[in-house]
Amino acid sequence: MNRRLLVATFGDEEDILAATRRVRETGYSIVDVFTPFAVHGLDTAAGVKPTRLPWVCFALGLSGAVAKLWYQIWTSATSWPVNVGGKPVNSVPAFVPVTFEIMVLFAAVGTVAAFLIVSRLRPGRRPAHVYDRTTDDRFTLVLLQDDAGFDVDAVRRLLQPFGLLDLSERTEIPPEKPPRGSLLVRPGYIGALGGGVILFTLLTYLTPRDFTEPNLMVLPGMVRSVPFDPFAANDIFPDGKTLRMPVAGTIARGYYPIDSSKSVEIADEVRSRYSKLSPGERSRLDERALQVFSTFCQPCHGTSGAGDGLIVGHGYPPPPALTGVSALRLKDGEMFNLITYGRGNMPALGHRVPREDRWLAIRHIRQLQQKAVTTAEGEGP
Repeated sequence: MNRRLLVATFGDEEDILAATRRVRETGYSIVDVFTPFAVHGLDTAAGVKPTRLPWVCFALGLSGAVAKLWYQIWTSATSWPVNVGGKPVNSVPAFVPVTFEIMVLFAAVGTVAAFLIVSRLRPGRRPAHVYDRTTDDRFTLVLLQDDAGFDVDAVRRLLQPFGLLDLSERTEIPPEKPPRGSLLVRPGYIGALGGGVILFTLLTYLTPRDFTEPNLMVLPGMVRSVPFDPFAANDIFPDGKTLRMPVAGTIARGYYPIDSSKSVEIADEVRSRYSKLSPGERSRLDERALQVFSTFCQPCHGTSGAGDGLIVGHGYPPPPALTGVSALRLKDGEMFNLITYGRGNMPALGHRVPREDRWLAIRHIRQLQQKAVTTAEGEGP
C-alpha cells in the first residue's frame, strides 16, 4: 500500500533537532529522520525506542563464553586429560583468555548479523533517498499524511521558525521483492565463490616460498610505518615540515567564523526568526537569555550591565559598561566575536556557551542598553 509522505528539509543539525521535537509534541506521525551524520539527541526527539541490540549482544556473548568454557573443560578434563607437570586438568584460569576471545567473537558477529536481519539490509538493497543532498549537507524530516484532513500549510507554518528550506509531498511505493535465485543464491555467484576458494588453496600450496621469512607484504609502509614528531623536520613534504596546515577554505566542525562586516545581515536573520515565534516561545527565550546573562556575564558586568559585578568588589579590574557608548556602537557580529574569543581581561566563552545562547545573551544586552537609553532620555538634561 502506497503512503503519502511530507518531506521537510533543513540546513543545520540544531534546526532539525528542534523541528523534530516540536513536530512530535504537536502530534504528527514521524516516519523517519535522515541526516548526513549522527546528531546527538535526535532519537529521543523523534521518540525512537531504545534498541534491544545490547541485550542480543549480551545473550550471544554469554552463550559463546559458556559454550567455549564447557568445551575446554570437556576436552581437558573428560575426553583427553593430560598430566602436564602435575597441573590440574580442570584449570579454569587457563581457559579464561580463549573464553574471552570466543565471547567477543560471538557477541560481535552475532550482533552485526541481528542488526542486518532486523533492519533488512540484505545485499544489493537500494537505499531510498528522499532528498538528494541528505548524504551531503541537508537534514530531512519525513512525516506521514495519515488522514484526509492533513494540513500541509499548517505544517509549513509550524516548521518555518526552525529554518525550513524545502517542503514537498511524496508518495512512497513499497520496494519490489527480490527475484528468486537473486544475489548470493544465484548459481553464478556460488560457482565464482567456489572457484575462487579452490584457486586460492592451490596457489597457497603450489607457490614455493621460504616459511622462515615473513609473508609477502603488499604495502610494507603500512606494516613498518615510521612515526614523526609533529614539530620535527620531514623530507617527505616540500616545506620540510611534519605538521600540516589546514586545507585552504575549510573550517573545523562546530567552529562558526563570524565576519563582522556581515553582522547586520546575521542580526537581521536572527531577529526575523525571533519575530516569527509565538509569544509563549518568545517568553521562554527571554527567560533563557536572562539565565545565560546571569550565569556568564553578570558576575563581571553586573545586573544592569554597568560594570559593577560581584567580582569587581573583590579587586577584579572593572570591565567596560555594556550600556556605554563604545558598547552601543558595537555591531551584533562584533559582540558575538568578543563573547566567543574574548578580549583583554574577558575570557573566551565560545567553548562554554552554545552558539544560540550567545545570540540570546546579545539580545538581553541590547534590552539593557535600550532600557538605559530610555531612562537617560526620560531624565532629560
